[in-house]
Amino acid sequence: MKPAISLIIVIFSMSLQMAIGQDATNLKTETKTNISSSLSFHITSAKDIFAQGDDIDLRFMFRNDGNIEKRICTTCKKIDLFIFFFGMYGQVNDSIFWYTSGGKISLSEENYSYLSLRPREFFSFTHTVNEIMKEGNDDIVVKKDNGTMKKGDIITGKHVITVNHYNQHGENCFRGVLKAAGPIVFEIKERGKVKAGSAVTKTGGLEFSAVLAKKTFVPKEDILVDFTFTNTSKENVAILAEFEPFDAFFSVNGQNEKGEQWGNTAAHTKTTNVKRPDSPRYITLEPRESFGFRKKLNDLMSGQDTQEGKQQVNIKYVNQFGEEGFKGELSSPKIEFDIIKTKK
Repeated sequence: MKPAISLIIVIFSMSLQMAIGQDATNLKTETKTNISSSLSFHITSAKDIFAQGDDIDLRFMFRNDGNIEKRICTTCKKIDLFIFFFGMYGQVNDSIFWYTSGGKISLSEENYSYLSLRPREFFSFTHTVNEIMKEGNDDIVVKKDNGTMKKGDIITGKHVITVNHYNQHGENCFRGVLKAAGPIVFEIKERGKVKAGSAVTKTGGLEFSAVLAKKTFVPKEDILVDFTFTNTSKENVAILAEFEPFDAFFSVNGQNEKGEQWGNTAAHTKTTNVKRPDSPRYITLEPRESFGFRKKLNDLMSGQDTQEGKQQVNIKYVNQFGEEGFKGELSSPKIEFDIIKTKK
């Protein structure tokens, strides 16, 4: 990094720290979702425990929580511009480290890219942050029981990271600051002390997953699920971003602990009367990008959302429409949740 840019980032980091005025030791208790103009920003970690030398992948997601379409500038996903759009800082064990902070840069109009999100839709990308974390430790020597770590090493231990998004670029899109909905926590251990994880099944470069917003609900509470399409290949993948009517594209097969079934199991086969949009929307996902939407399952549960007990759900996506995007069938791993008594 050039000295001038480094100086800008250091000054910005100090200013941001003073503005936040937040004790990093309390970050892990933060659960509030920060929303600006009905657009929310979220970060998640690829896993809870990494071995030294692993790629530390973080997922950066923008979701439209409002009732009208929102346009975002997706230029921020470019790796060489990452430090100008995101401020990232964290606590490692008992020490606070500044990794990188947003700065100012001039871009020509042709360099901007945009995406419009309809209500409840989201866009995300995955970024490997190893180099950023090493940058933050360049001037730090950490004492260890068995010696001294080299400068630039990523420190082992518990990491608590918070990220803010800054954008002052683009036209007719969100501009401002978004704070992530809460910090993420993960641990880095010495290699050899981390058990190998199971492999993730991928289909044709496109992965479909249905993920619950949480695992425990009370009767009649909204059971929200994120339907996500992720490009796991090294090439661009186009998808037909039209998902209504829902029954034409998705089958949901649910069952409670008594064996009683609910859902729309064979709905996606009933496509005879489906009206195709005049100008269907296609979205091209670059490698490690995701797109999806949030849906409430209650309407498909035939009253099961009022009954206590365990539920398990299998969800399948089937598309036979369109000329440009993915056609075929994708299944999500089974999801499970509990409906429990309302707390008094």
